Amino acid sequence: MPKSQEKTSSTAVRPIAPPPLSQHLREFASRPHAWAVLARNLIPVVGIYGFGWSAALAVFNYWFDGLTALAAIVAALVPRALRETQPKSRCDVRRGERRTRSSHVDFPRRHRGSAILDRADSTARSAAR
Repeated sequence: MPKSQEKTSSTAVRPIAPPPLSQHLREFASRPHAWAVLARNLIPVVGIYGFGWSAALAVFNYWFDGLTALAAIVAALVPRALRETQPKSRCDVRRGERRTRSSHVDFPRRHRGSAILDRADSTARSAAR
């Protein structure tokens, strides 16, 4: 059977070609911080091949570094999560808020300069009497 000459539109997304290696190297060379990162990551490699360090110890160091980083992230997030999940109390002294009734309305604080205007208004009102 001959195939029909129907035009079909493909919904597949055409992949984007990665940039050439020369572009990566130019960008790497232009960033001084990248050189420091490369040097730090090459220390175990040079130690293993150049100074005879234990490869197992280097792998353990990378694993332990990741574990301590994870522990630091969890230690930073847990107190905040606990603080945000606790129910609000009626009187939250730590933030300086006082809630005595549910119908209580907080009025915004007045600016210091408004006291001068209030004095001028009160003297103007007393003079008008």
